[in-house]
Amino acid sequence: MKKINKNKVKGKLDVLFIGAVIAAIIGIVVFSGCIGEPQKEQKSAIAKKETKTFTDYFNRTVEIPKNPERIVITTTTGVEILFAINAGDKIIGRPSSTTYPPEALKIDDIGNPGSLNLERILEKNPDLIIIPIYAENHITQAEQLKSYNLTVLALNYPNTIDTILNHIKDLGKVVGKENEANDLTKNITFRINKITMLTNELNESQKPGVYKEWIYQGSRGYTGGRTSFHNDMFAIAGGKNIFSDVEKTSFEANFEEVIIRNPKVIIITADLDKFKPDELKDVIKSRPGWNNIDAVKNNWICIRLVAN
Repeated sequence: MKKINKNKVKGKLDVLFIGAVIAAIIGIVVFSGCIGEPQKEQKSAIAKKETKTFTDYFNRTVEIPKNPERIVITTTTGVEILFAINAGDKIIGRPSSTTYPPEALKIDDIGNPGSLNLERILEKNPDLIIIPIYAENHITQAEQLKSYNLTVLALNYPNTIDTILNHIKDLGKVVGKENEANDLTKNITFRINKITMLTNELNESQKPGVYKEWIYQGSRGYTGGRTSFHNDMFAIAGGKNIFSDVEKTSFEANFEEVIIRNPKVIIITADLDKFKPDELKDVIKSRPGWNNIDAVKNNWICIRLVAN
């Protein structure tokens, strides 16, 4: 194998690193409403269809349609995956925060995780509702939907590269697109390997420290620790999460600790309905003492706005 020039790699790393992070290595990257009492007499939409079984988040065996055709899915990650494995035409309800792919925006909005519109979901008469669980209220919503005799499949929400790949395979099995899901995971793995062939040649001093923060309201948000998806993504892309020693997926970082850890790159994700890129940069730069952080001094502040 031809030896890679580390200086050359370092020169290209800035572009490679930010491009990989923003584009998302995985390449896809990654209850409100007026409801009455449950209608227990409602007949299941899948009663006359062939079924199969699947083990859910609660380690329960759930009977689901063999080939579901009317799917409600509650996460943007799930929407993107289903489109990527040619199952987008099966989706009849998607979360409000969906932004990709563009054709997904034509699908009816059923609210976001934590504030699902139950009335609208019931009106859609889905044969399968897929709820990836990553918060306590999602469990409550899954149980509430089950009380309406709807077929609900609760899954673990993926938060690392490996669990995302497994999530793709699981969704492929659920919707009858196993071959497509396997092809997608192979493609993602191939792309990751191509990047790590370069970044594995870097020594620790060449890997920029990265601080990622999600700001959804107010002027401060949450970051990720060792068990977060972004911890994996930064490592693959040639950087290092400054909080990789924290055994948490999500937590509110102490601002003084961020100064001490001195990231070379700061990535901010925020609600596009509430913030503008320049405003967010000003928020970061105005934090006490943050003018001494390398990322701020060199203007390596990347803003990613999303619908929420």
